[in-house]
Amino acid sequence: MTTARLREGEMMQTITEKRALAILHKHGPMRAMAFAHEMWPDSPSWLQMKTCGNGAHGVSRGLGMLRAAAGYLGKLRRKGLVRSEYPPDGGSTRWILR
Repeated sequence: MTTARLREGEMMQTITEKRALAILHKHGPMRAMAFAHEMWPDSPSWLQMKTCGNGAHGVSRGLGMLRAAAGYLGKLRRKGLVRSEYPPDGGSTRWILR
């Protein structure tokens, strides 16, 4: 069994991190929800329904996946692998590779 030495400043990346970076590389700047659809397309969490707003009138599906994507992208940002960009038109944050 051999171990590869890392150069100074390099970090070892997990398989999930490599997959996330490949998605961002392929699609360019993405919103968190689009990233979640690419990263976890078959997750059962997409089918979970949560009430919001005025009781039964406000129902949202898959919001947990949005939170998971935003949290994961935040972890990648703290590692210095991605950065967030706020569009001038005031739209939602887009995530891009560093």
